[in-house]
Amino acid sequence: GIAGFVAVLWFAIPGEACILLGLAYLTGGAVNAIITLPFHKTASYGRLTVYILSVAVMFLADWEVSGRSTDHFVYNVAGTLLLAYMLLPFVVHVTHGRARDLKNQRRQIEQSLALSRANASLLERQREGRRMSLIAERAVDSIVMLDSDARILWVNTAFSRKTGYTLAEVVGKRPSEVLYGPESQTEVDEAILEAIRSGHPMRVENVNYTKSGQPFWVETNLAPVMDD
Repeated sequence: GIAGFVAVLWFAIPGEACILLGLAYLTGGAVNAIITLPFHKTASYGRLTVYILSVAVMFLADWEVSGRSTDHFVYNVAGTLLLAYMLLPFVVHVTHGRARDLKNQRRQIEQSLALSRANASLLERQREGRRMSLIAERAVDSIVMLDSDARILWVNTAFSRKTGYTLAEVVGKRPSEVLYGPESQTEVDEAILEAIRSGHPMRVENVNYTKSGQPFWVETNLAPVMDD
């Protein structure tokens, strides 16, 4: 389209004006083609080829019209090269800026994908945690969660049903403080604490007492879980 318009200018406008206007239109088209180069390489290279050939044809035609004046031809070529040189920093800035934008967009997409994968993993862990919590809550056997000092963090419903103690009544206390009585083996408490701190599982039997003072035998299976 631009090359055709330049041809029309050549026949419609006499003298040097047609050369100036033609170069202006072709330069604008070339800048646009370079800007769109990252998006449509084939089309942009094709347009640039047409514009370069148009300039060459225009100069050759002007050379013939001027009586094949070498000086006239050299001045036209020199002026065109000077114009291209003046536009070069702008073109480099635009193309490099676009390359940076594309790189940043790619990095943002990669970060978004990584974040999505991390969120998906976190959601799966949360779902798994809720499933495990539901299993522990509805278990038939008593389950007691202790901290590193063997103090109660959480108990399930079966524990409260068996002992008569609610979570609020036992949280922060050692099992021996609420469950031990006259017939309980007090050394078991220290053995449990040692097993927790060493990370070793243990199994032990002992006499515990309900909130109302009724004794019952309990088998404790301790399975320490260490933080990562």
